[in-house]
Amino acid sequence: MKDIKITQTDVSRSKERFFKECTLVPVEVAAEVLAVHPSTIYRYIQEGRISSYNGSRRRSKGVRILANELKEYVRSIKIDRSEMNI
Repeated sequence: MKDIKITQTDVSRSKERFFKECTLVPVEVAAEVLAVHPSTIYRYIQEGRISSYNGSRRRSKGVRILANELKEYVRSIKIDRSEMNI
């Protein structure tokens, strides 16, 4: 069996990638990113467009969205300018 050597740099890169993918943002930040009102974000969550995670026992307090999922949602709603007849 071949020995696998893992360097400190490899570990640091893995940690960085993990934390980048696991960053949770509050609804208010997600609303800013999408340029909508926070209530729109809650509606998107209810409709299943965006997944959310609750970090608190209070319903509206502590709701967070995975930044990576928000990024994917933004990519999914990009409009092709060629289809807009501009």
